[in-house]
Amino acid sequence: MQLGALAATITGDEGEVVEPLPNETPLWLRATVEGLFAADVDVAAVAAACGQQPVDSAPLEDQDWSHTWRRGLSPRRFGRLVVAPSQSPAQLAGSMPDAVVRLDPGLAFGSGTHPTTALCLEWLASADLVAKRVLDVGSGSGILGIAALAMGAESVVAVDHDPQALLSTRENAAANGVEGRLALFADLAEVEGRFELIVANIVSGVLIDMAPALAVRLARDGRLLISGILAGQVGDVVDAYRGTVEFAAPMQQGEWVALVGRLAHR
Repeated sequence: MQLGALAATITGDEGEVVEPLPNETPLWLRATVEGLFAADVDVAAVAAACGQQPVDSAPLEDQDWSHTWRRGLSPRRFGRLVVAPSQSPAQLAGSMPDAVVRLDPGLAFGSGTHPTTALCLEWLASADLVAKRVLDVGSGSGILGIAALAMGAESVVAVDHDPQALLSTRENAAANGVEGRLALFADLAEVEGRFELIVANIVSGVLIDMAPALAVRLARDGRLLISGILAGQVGDVVDAYRGTVEFAAPMQQGEWVALVGRLAHR
């Protein structure tokens, strides 16, 4: 950006999307940085500024980049629920969905394409959420909380430490007409009460660290839905909640897993 790029994208070599802790930056062994420059940019100067790193360049035809990202996007069905871009029809093959969530990809994580989000949406679409109070921890784009409201939940409290995520959640809630039933917080410590459903699609390390904070906010007969867990991490996550939350058999898509549990009876 200091060299004049109009936009910049960083892609990790592992292809993973990670959510860093506050004030942390995700790092990869190698990463590709892609910048979009005006046509008259001095490519040699940009390459020189990058030191010994290899630099490739290619001209791009002029186009309306504000709409380019919409290409190839289509509605996605998750049982009784459909997630569709704002400018796309929601009709899909098969029966009409019970609920439609309108959501455009943005800077915050969560559009329904990643397996962790898809697993959560599949479960939400099959659950009885009518009149339930929901806590969405690490809300990202707000997709899970908004989907819960679309499926009949009474209210959602969304928590995320990233200001961009809070902005995305607010905008997406408004676009779906549910902003009046969704409250936003930047810190879980500010959230009081217990919830019939808690969803947390983050990463395993954070889920482990947050085990006490999530369990204490779960209503007696409530459910805890967590994802962002690799198959090899399930044991560590389950151990972190042992004695407080009992989980059903894991739901898996590819290498990713989601877990649903309830408070352990003592």
